[in-house]
Amino acid sequence: SCSLLHAVRPVTRGQRYAFLPFLYDDQAAREREANNAHLGAGVAPYRA
Repeated sequence: SCSLLHAVRPVTRGQRYAFLPFLYDDQAAREREANNAHLGAGVAPYRA
């Protein structure tokens, strides 16, 4: 989803960091899929 698009200003000093929680490795994908049993009603299950 692109519902959270925003403007990004140029970095004028220091460094820019990004928090990207949607990037993960194969092990994390397996863990996320294993947690499907804990999802609430109406929430679509994750498929790795």
